Amino acid sequence: MFDRVFGAALLGVGALFILPHQGFGVPPSNRPTVSPAKPQIESAASRPTQVSQTPKLSGTSQTPKLSGTSQTPKLSGTSQTPKLSGTSQTPKLLGTPRSPKLLQTAQAPQVTPASKTPNGTKSPKQPAISRQSCPEGQRYGRYCLGRVIGPEVRVRRMRCPHDGEIIEVLVIKGMRAEARDSDLRPHLGRFGQREYVWICPRSNYAALTQDFLEPYDRLEMERALQSIRQSFRAGEDISGSFRYHAAAAAYIARKKDARFFGDFYLRALWAAREEKDARWASLFRRKALAAMRFALERKMYPLAKRPTVAYLVAELYRQEGEFYRAAYWFERAWEFVGIAEKQTGQKGTGLRNLITMGRNKAAKQDDRVYVIPSVSGSSTQKTSPLKR
Repeated sequence: MFDRVFGAALLGVGALFILPHQGFGVPPSNRPTVSPAKPQIESAASRPTQVSQTPKLSGTSQTPKLSGTSQTPKLSGTSQTPKLSGTSQTPKLLGTPRSPKLLQTAQAPQVTPASKTPNGTKSPKQPAISRQSCPEGQRYGRYCLGRVIGPEVRVRRMRCPHDGEIIEVLVIKGMRAEARDSDLRPHLGRFGQREYVWICPRSNYAALTQDFLEPYDRLEMERALQSIRQSFRAGEDISGSFRYHAAAAAYIARKKDARFFGDFYLRALWAAREEKDARWASLFRRKALAAMRFALERKMYPLAKRPTVAYLVAELYRQEGEFYRAAYWFERAWEFVGIAEKQTGQKGTGLRNLITMGRNKAAKQDDRVYVIPSVSGSSTQKTSPLKR
């Protein structure tokens, strides 16, 4: 009896566990399939993975045309899921060929990193550099690469046009005069007038920097250099006086006129005085006086330059100690200033002041060279004062 009751209890308990999992006695083939309820609101992260939906582009109502696939749009930087631009409503495609934003970026002009600010915005436009002032390929923003502001001093290796010797020369450009002497010699600091004449040590061919490579008659040049030829070792320092002496011979072969030699020998005088060579200074002074007087008598100078040349003639006579002639030429310079003022309508106040000072020095029989303080730092030596 106990066994029957215990067996029935076990069958009842087993039925409680078996019936819910077997569909309460319904065969598995006839049982309906029940799926869980589908939520009405989908998350933003799961939406792009659905192939049947088409993402919207910002600023257009058309469907983007996806190349090469009908399931998932191919995006720049990834081939899996589209990149969302911080919104849970409509995903924004970046890199789609039909994207309006991408087309606008492609049409915009390229901006160099130097013209952008840290926050990515464009900086204000800088003034453009003209193509004449800056060659193509040398611009960097509003700057021109390779341009030199102020004096330029550099060493240049070049071939001598007379004998082919390789020489090193000093190139000086844009040097400003700190002051001027009474004969208008510019003060150029540590550089002097000797640097403006290049010379070939082996053949003694020499010329001013602007004329060094100019063509000439080779036979005439060789004859002119034979009379002054000296031998110099490689790298030997050649004085400024000899440089101008050799260049004078070369210019005689070039058949330059008296006006040129008046200017040239004046610069040679400046070079000799810078080196404190009194013998060469006196020789160059005499040659400059002869050339200037000859050019003035032949009226080779324009009217505006004659007062300055007459003043220089008077000043050089004063330095030579010939005070009587100096006083005479100071008076002539004063007359030339008056004539030039009537013809050009320009006042020669500065030159009149120089004439007055020179006349007073000559009256006191003072032959010393003095500095003109009024023109300190007011000029740049590119050519001689007579050609300004």
